[in-house]
Amino acid sequence: MSEFLSSATGALLVATSTFSLIALYLLPGLLARCAFQPYRVWRGEQLGSLVLAGFVHANLLHLAVNMWCLWVFGPPLERQIGTPAFALLYGLALVGLVFVAVFDPGVWKRLQL
Repeated sequence: MSEFLSSATGALLVATSTFSLIALYLLPGLLARCAFQPYRVWRGEQLGSLVLAGFVHANLLHLAVNMWCLWVFGPPLERQIGTPAFALLYGLALVGLVFVAVFDPGVWKRLQL
C-alpha cells in the first residue's frame, strides 16, 4: 500500500480526491472557480481552471468513477512506461482535453446561456 501511495498514480488519486471532496462539501465556491468554462477562459477570466479543472469533479459519482479508473489502470501503465512518462502523459491528457474544449465550436453552443 505504501508503494502505491508513493507512486504518481497514488499521489494523483489522493490529491484529486482530497481537492474534489473539499470543493464539493466544504468550499462549494471553489468548485465554481475551478470548473472549466471555455467562455470565461476566452475572456481572460478563470485561467487557472485550465489546470484546476482536472482536479475537481461535478459530483461524488463522477469523482468515484474517475478515481476507480485511475486506481485500476494507473499502476500498470505507470509501471510499464515509468513514473516520469506517466506524469507527463497525465498532464498532456489534461491539457489536450482542455485545448479541445476551448477550440471546439460545439462546446460554445452547448455552454452559452
